[in-house]
Amino acid sequence: MKKNWKEDLTDNKGNWNVAQDFSSTKIMRHLLNIDRYIETANFGVIHLEDEFSVNEEMKKQARMKSLKRLAKTLEMLINNTYFAVNVESRRTFDEDKKILIEIQTLIPQLQTTIRNQQSKTTLLKIDEKKFEGVLRLLEKIHQELLIPLNKANLIFNYIDEYDPDSEEEKKQKIIDDLSEGRMGI
Repeated sequence: MKKNWKEDLTDNKGNWNVAQDFSSTKIMRHLLNIDRYIETANFGVIHLEDEFSVNEEMKKQARMKSLKRLAKTLEMLINNTYFAVNVESRRTFDEDKKILIEIQTLIPQLQTTIRNQQSKTTLLKIDEKKFEGVLRLLEKIHQELLIPLNKANLIFNYIDEYDPDSEEEKKQKIIDDLSEGRMGI
């Protein structure tokens, strides 16, 4: 027999819950990307072997784009987790978000483009000192975000998961044992 939509949302496993999907797409995906962006911002590539095949100009472009993506992804992570953290962490998140928005407006100023009209080439020059300062600040924000996210059980879950099927099996075993006199009652 076909269930109606209300029965589909609530079955023997409880209310419809998208927590795993939400945390996978809205939190964990960003955390994984953040690590990739940090690595690319540092080296211009993710994999060591690519350092030998990717030219320096492409590495510079990748570093700048990764820095921009890193700042935006940190902002999105804050937006996606704001509801789940405590009030004190929300204040910190608000401050971090302001910094991230400001950083995103400053990132283009970390580079200059030099065009050679004769060879029709474009070279990117990165202000390494400022770039490194921004990257370290973004890494610090990332590191500090992990603590409240973990306290809110958004990274590691310290609560045993409830499995209704397993609980039903345990209840049935107790009933069977009782009915067969194996419980000593």
